[in-house]
Amino acid sequence: AMADEIEIKLRLPPDRVDQFKRAPILRALAQTRPRTRQLSSVYFDTPKRDLRSLGGALRIRHMGKQRIQTLKLPADDPSGLQSFHEFEQPVAGDVTAAAALKERVDIRDLAPVFSTEIRRTVWPVEFEGSRIDVALDSGEIRAADLAMPVCEVELELKAGDTQRLGGLALALNGEAPAAWEFD
Repeated sequence: AMADEIEIKLRLPPDRVDQFKRAPILRALAQTRPRTRQLSSVYFDTPKRDLRSLGGALRIRHMGKQRIQTLKLPADDPSGLQSFHEFEQPVAGDVTAAAALKERVDIRDLAPVFSTEIRRTVWPVEFEGSRIDVALDSGEIRAADLAMPVCEVELELKAGDTQRLGGLALALNGEAPAAWEFD
């Protein structure tokens, strides 16, 4: 299945996680209680990083016993926000089957590059007439013998006006300062 994804990412210092979770605006706008789950993902690319050069990403995410393969490729968006065409399909294991890439990448060269272990908490919010998922991700990125912490907030437009993403990001930043991510 293909869907378009429009989002803003904010880098949140780990020492501000509690401040973010207690942000009055987040509590006021939340439509339901936040839900938290553990996400384990493996990201793939070629040795020459062909997907990265296309601005895309390919992953297999483990959610319980289910494995979901996601291919993200850049979409043109006049707003300048991060926008992707997102293709998802269940897969049987940890081997990718990215048929949508065959014309751009030799899929026989795809191999795991890094993995992530993320604890994601999502607040579905209503902001000025738009529905937005606010996701707090904290965890770790691993590649070979290296590990790096990750702590970010993702604002994903579910329905409504793309301009509301920036407005919500600024409002949240006023209560729990974070840095905009552009990659």
